[in-house]
Amino acid sequence: EDNPDDIPAATKSPFNHQLMKVVTITDIKKASKRIEDYVLQFPLVKLKHCVDDPSVSIYLKFENLQPIASFKLRAAGNSLLKRFEDNPDDIPDRVWTARYCYGCC
Repeated sequence: EDNPDDIPAATKSPFNHQLMKVVTITDIKKASKRIEDYVLQFPLVKLKHCVDDPSVSIYLKFENLQPIASFKLRAAGNSLLKRFEDNPDDIPDRVWTARYCYGCC
């Protein structure tokens, strides 16, 4: 078993010290392509007058406008579609997603 002290901070899970897969640009591009037919595209909206430093730009992405009103569509959709690609004979009858951290913040 890996010694948690030997694992770089960027690959540690804050929950259990297990190694996490490093996500690459290629992974992101594949995920984007995989879900493109299932998610709506929205422009980023620049937030104005929220900081005193004019060199700081903050952009908002309104995922609440997705049909299910959350980022869950992207993450869960990509995960399921990837699973179906990897195991086409292992398609579940139904899927349940949940907010595991609802009310944590």
